[in-house]
Amino acid sequence: MSDTSLQPVDPTSLAALPASETDPVQMLRWEVMLPTDGDGRPAAPDLGWIVRYGAASGEMTLHALGDAPLRSLFRGGRVVPEFGDRPPPAYDLVFAFIERPLALFAAASVPTVRDAEFEKLFTELRRRPDGRYQSPLYRYTQAVLRSLLLLRPTSESELDAVLRRLARSARSFGAGATSTHYFDNALQPLLRA
Repeated sequence: MSDTSLQPVDPTSLAALPASETDPVQMLRWEVMLPTDGDGRPAAPDLGWIVRYGAASGEMTLHALGDAPLRSLFRGGRVVPEFGDRPPPAYDLVFAFIERPLALFAAASVPTVRDAEFEKLFTELRRRPDGRYQSPLYRYTQAVLRSLLLLRPTSESELDAVLRRLARSARSFGAGATSTHYFDNALQPLLRA
């Protein structure tokens, strides 16, 4: 690693990030680190989330994410209606930014996260983005969303539409109480990309 010091990433320091790190094409180079417990299962960190940026050159920098409430990070007033069967292509990057880390989380979970859990997660985050649930999945997804909101100007309406669409996807894939079809068919392929 080229830089092992932690650099804070919060709304006040975002302007100091190099332009290459905030460019939409480079957004997928950001990754919220997934801590694990002694058995290798996903866990929520005690001291806060770390975000890694992997530059095209192979250099990596670590950033302390901070814990700003999600509602404080909304930028802009863009109003987005509920997405239909296919969200506009402009949102593909947003969905990939959210779903790829969730694929990593689900792949590391034993048992794999069920469709109903994903649907509940997206619904709860839409209704209460700053909820205090202690589930590692909930807290990790909050960290992923916090990163998204710091890197891409996103209105509350946009995030609501995205989370509503993700809940709909998890519900559509669901085939019973123990179904993992959302992970199997929508998230797992993202791990091969």
